[in-house]
Amino acid sequence: MAHILVVESNLEQREALTRGLRGDGHHVHLAASLSEARALLEPSEGFETFDAALVNEQQSDGDGVTFMAELRANTPRCARVLVGDQTVLSAMVRAVNIGGPHQVVNQKASIEAKCQAVDSALLVVRSAVNAARTTPDGPGREYLHRLLEGPEFMLAVQPIRFQEGEIFGYEGLIRTSDPSMGGPLHILHLAERYDLLDHLLYAVARRARGLLEDLPVSRSLFLNLHPADLADPEELVRLLRPIHDHAERVALEITGRVHTRWSDTLRERLEPLRMAGFTVGIDDMGTGEGALMLLAESSPGFIKAHESMIRGIGDSPRKLRILEMLCRFAQGTRARVIAEGVEREDEAKALQSLGIPLYQGFLFGAPSLDPTVFGAEPSQAKHQSQ
Repeated sequence: MAHILVVESNLEQREALTRGLRGDGHHVHLAASLSEARALLEPSEGFETFDAALVNEQQSDGDGVTFMAELRANTPRCARVLVGDQTVLSAMVRAVNIGGPHQVVNQKASIEAKCQAVDSALLVVRSAVNAARTTPDGPGREYLHRLLEGPEFMLAVQPIRFQEGEIFGYEGLIRTSDPSMGGPLHILHLAERYDLLDHLLYAVARRARGLLEDLPVSRSLFLNLHPADLADPEELVRLLRPIHDHAERVALEITGRVHTRWSDTLRERLEPLRMAGFTVGIDDMGTGEGALMLLAESSPGFIKAHESMIRGIGDSPRKLRILEMLCRFAQGTRARVIAEGVEREDEAKALQSLGIPLYQGFLFGAPSLDPTVFGAEPSQAKHQSQ
């Protein structure tokens, strides 16, 4: 959890970024102008500085790049994310040289992409700070191990809804209230670095058990698998033991990286999961290597169309044709298609015209640490994040 300063003159963008960043577990502080941002930077009782700042280069009362240079000089440990027009090379070169952003994201990028850029920038800054304090084999591994065992490690949930708005299930997303962590990407990076992916998976399973016990029995829970989790399928099933009693309600998501790593033995590696009662599906369809072969070899129960396939779909006949073919494949194999990263009404309408049954994204609900916020009836809950 971090304190994020958002400097954005566009009201709609400010509200959407607030929903997204709060869904990631962050505290959000808003400024509609540079003058408001500078006022927020003044020291106040109980609050020292911001962990990250997301700044639009176009501001009503000045230059966002110049403001970022001020942050660079005065608060060097503040992770800096610049929102700008990446098509103008000279402007980007100037921005990098003057403002020194840790991440640059296109003005037209999705809200989720901008939130991910904030997490990535936090990871860069905190990794540098941690590197100055410890060696790779030092207390960092022990710290992560304690974090995964403690209450600071949590699962947020994001709803997956039918067209009509009724909730089908939730995706569980790793979160932490530990201020030294930069978000889920930081946790995953450290788990890979310290060979603690098995501990991470077991911690996720334990938190998932609590969610499954609290959620209605008609709701499914979607969890992500790391490609390395399939190295030992029997051990993987053992690590998922906390949720064995709810296996029929749990969908495990794999990506094209799984096929790239286990292309010759994928079917055999997935079989123990299915024997234990879990559903296996494909995440991020439309990105990465091996995705098409993954369709052929994994016999998925569901297929998630990546947000890159969703963005601007109403103006892209090519994307419409690809998703139409994906829907036909799903119908022929009794899989369900989930459109993820849906943020706009026009995107939802285009997807509904294809007959896609399930939707995930800020338009249908941002991630939350409190699943009861999604307990309303469809007429009350649909598009509640707007």
